[in-house]
Amino acid sequence: MFGVEGGARTRIRAPPAPSFPADGEGAGASIFLTADGVDMAEQLLLFANELRTRAKEILALAVSTDDLEIRNMRRVIAAGYEKLARRIEQRAREAVEV
Repeated sequence: MFGVEGGARTRIRAPPAPSFPADGEGAGASIFLTADGVDMAEQLLLFANELRTRAKEILALAVSTDDLEIRNMRRVIAAGYEKLARRIEQRAREAVEV
């Protein structure tokens, strides 16, 4: 069925979730570095910029879509990316202020 042959089933496991320090742990350090030595606040700002780029791309797709329902869905998705970018920027500012 569905073009799959063979009798053995393969179980796929998801990778373990990353662990993060509990609130308050590691506080007092003003700069958090990633494994490659990049400032965590800088990484967050780069990610926020990527989210804004995605939002702009989705809005461009929305403009060129004839289907009103899909256009509105894309606008909602783009607004979500923009909101997430703002929250990440706020988080980056808080990381620098600590």
